[in-house]
This record gives sequence, structure tokens and C-alpha cells, in this order.
Amino acid sequence: SAFCPGVKLEDFLKSETKLPDPRPLINVCDKNDMVEELTQYLYGKGMMKYIEVYVQKVNPFRTPQVVGALIDGNRPEDPIRSLVMSGR
Repeated sequence: SAFCPGVKLEDFLKSETKLPDPRPLINVCDKNDMVEELTQYLYGKGMMKYIEVYVQKVNPFRTPQVVGALIDGNRPEDPIRSLVMSGR
């Protein structure tokens, strides 16, 4: 997107900022194919519920990318299993 270059978005995702409502960020990251970065950001901020909303309602086709990002981030198996089961 011309208004939110990927570099600025990636810098934001690496920042310490915690959004009270990350839904706009979720939409921007989805449109800019930054699913892995978004997943790490949300998990790191304790926002697993928003990861679930993303794979259940926003873009279920990205579930493999989200699960892969969680595995690559060495996240515990239980939340990953729960996420996969919630999408069935």
C-alpha cells in the first residue's frame, strides 16, 4: 500500500507498542502479506484471542501460515493445537 509501506509496518510490529484494539493492524498486515510478523506480534503481546479471530473470521486460508509462524517462534504446542482445532 502506498500509505503504509511494508518497512514502516514491519518496524511497528517490532516495536514495544501494544494496541488496545489490533483489528486495523490485522487488516493491514493481511493485505500486505505480513501474516508471520503479525502472528509473532500478537502472540508476543498476549493477544492469542485475536490470532484465533484472524484464522476463524478474517482469513481462514492463512491458517497454515499462522501455525507455521507459531511453530517457527517455538511457541507452546497447546495453543497451536487449540488454534488448529478451532478452525475445524
